[in-house]
Amino acid sequence: MSIKVVVHIGNATDWLTADATASYRLDRDTTAAFAAPTEVTTATLTTGVDRYEVWDASGVSTSWYRFRIEDDSDSPLSPWSTPFQVLAVEPIATLAGVKQRLGTGATSVDDDVLDDIIAGVNAEIVRRIGYYPGPSSDTTKTLHGFDAVRSGRRLWVPGGVRSVTSLTIADTTGGSGTAATGTDYVLGPSDRRPGQPYGYIEFVDVTTGAWSYFPAAYSNVVIVGLFGWSSVPDDLEHIATAWAVRRWKARASGDADALGSDEFGGAIISDRMPAEWRRIIDAYRIGTPMVA
Repeated sequence: MSIKVVVHIGNATDWLTADATASYRLDRDTTAAFAAPTEVTTATLTTGVDRYEVWDASGVSTSWYRFRIEDDSDSPLSPWSTPFQVLAVEPIATLAGVKQRLGTGATSVDDDVLDDIIAGVNAEIVRRIGYYPGPSSDTTKTLHGFDAVRSGRRLWVPGGVRSVTSLTIADTTGGSGTAATGTDYVLGPSDRRPGQPYGYIEFVDVTTGAWSYFPAAYSNVVIVGLFGWSSVPDDLEHIATAWAVRRWKARASGDADALGSDEFGGAIISDRMPAEWRRIIDAYRIGTPMVA
């Protein structure tokens, strides 16, 4: 799969004033040390454009990236940026979705500000519910048996689990794990929305294998499987998009609580979260019952 990398240049116009041939070079490597970097692309800077999108066809979710500014002879004009990785997940609100909702209310020159607003909204939703509400690239999760409830038989999985390939348990912290028998545990709850993952793993009342509960220890439960929602839920995407639009419109009003009109008749919009949005978002919190 291709990885979308966004390169933010401090001020492209200043770089072009210093050297009319200024360009940015993007490198990739497998580690942050960049012992054997590969050049992804080099592209000329454009006056007034500080944000550049690159699709790296050879990148993976664990790839590391860095960039610097160069002249037309590949001589550096800046040091390398701090190495970074791309969180290759499906956003909740997207730039395209927010701009579509705004209509003519935003143009390409507003993309950097909108990106910051959208990132803040998405991060706030993740912080509030405690996990990323979308498909996960994880294939393994390590959990603490100490967190199990119902006499150690039920263990909640942050972000949810769609299917389990194997479940390995150790009886002590740092101990050797042994596999639980697949028919000895179930995933629940059974009543779920379309695309919603199961919230927990629970041992049944009659077991035949080595395990019938999760021992009270740390990092002693290893789950191999598929995790997270199959896609970002529509209602969360709608709220995140509307919230980003609200923040965009509120940026000039100083986050005023009172709604009103400016001198030209334009609405003053507060970016505070309405109670109905809060109720919907909170329904996705870990351990909250959620039915279709």
